[in-house]
Amino acid sequence: MESLVILVIVILTAIIITAPVAFILTTRKVQDFTSTRKGLNLARQIVGGAIATIGIVLALITGLSVEGFGLHLFCIAIIELNIYSIIREIRFIRNRRNK
Repeated sequence: MESLVILVIVILTAIIITAPVAFILTTRKVQDFTSTRKGLNLARQIVGGAIATIGIVLALITGLSVEGFGLHLFCIAIIELNIYSIIREIRFIRNRRNK
């Protein structure tokens, strides 16, 4: 029983942390700082995309498998923020290539 509680805490913590981290990695200051360093920029894009994708998957699984309206709204908000972070990163890549 204790291991199940620990698993739930780890999953909910991962869901809570993924959206702000993915959002911070796509801010203009971080993008400008890493855009001059190719290796760091690539690492930021890979890590940000992976974190956002993991957050979306965990929020979908949690939102579909758990009852409770508040948790469903929370999972929807996390999914939206992670998708917004991915879209922001794609826009940054497109704008940089068009220059």
